[in-house]
Amino acid sequence: MLLTRAQECLQRLQQAEAAQSGIDEAEQLDTLQGELAATAQPLLEALVRSAVMRKANISVSAPDTLTKLRRPIDNVAKLFREDPRSATLKQGRRWPTLLGSVKELAEAVRTSLDVSWRAYTQTHLFVGRSYEEEDRILAKTPLNRQALQRYRPLYQEFVALRGSPPRTDEDIARLRELSNQLGQIQFERKVPPAIRDFLQASSTPEGATIYQLTDEVRAWIEKHGLLDSYVIRPRIS
Repeated sequence: MLLTRAQECLQRLQQAEAAQSGIDEAEQLDTLQGELAATAQPLLEALVRSAVMRKANISVSAPDTLTKLRRPIDNVAKLFREDPRSATLKQGRRWPTLLGSVKELAEAVRTSLDVSWRAYTQTHLFVGRSYEEEDRILAKTPLNRQALQRYRPLYQEFVALRGSPPRTDEDIARLRELSNQLGQIQFERKVPPAIRDFLQASSTPEGATIYQLTDEVRAWIEKHGLLDSYVIRPRIS
């Protein structure tokens, strides 16, 4: 509704410019149309994003101040329809009031849109840990290393798309796809402390100590077919 009103207002200015006679009047209308278009651009972008979300069945709340902020815009639009001249728009404080109302409305719509989008992402999309967190807490088992390699690029793209309300239908489709893919990645979380400590130490330049290669650790390594993945070297002091 708001998007339609804003586009109609811009269209009326363009049509009125073409219909009016006189170079001066046409230039004044062109200047006003440019000012309004620039001021309304953030509002139009927010309304496009809102329409994209609604199309995807994502709930979007209208600003509480919507009716109040629309009133001066509707009043000026009504007066201009009745007398489509630049003088009508510039009489008194009509023009600065109109531009100010459009700016306020754009901010209110964007704020409401951000709140609605954040609510959706927190309840309908993947909410797992970041790659950095998973990399820090997971035992460096072969399974986890492979899973983390898949996880990292997916999570980075997911976070980039999730950060702001979507611009296109494709953005939402891709975000939902990434959410599903991330949710399907399985990590090996139940790893005994001795195994975890050995794997952590063996991945450092210093390596693990011989004392960490317990029977439990050796049995785990053998069970996972990793005996050929480790060697023992003397420490050079």
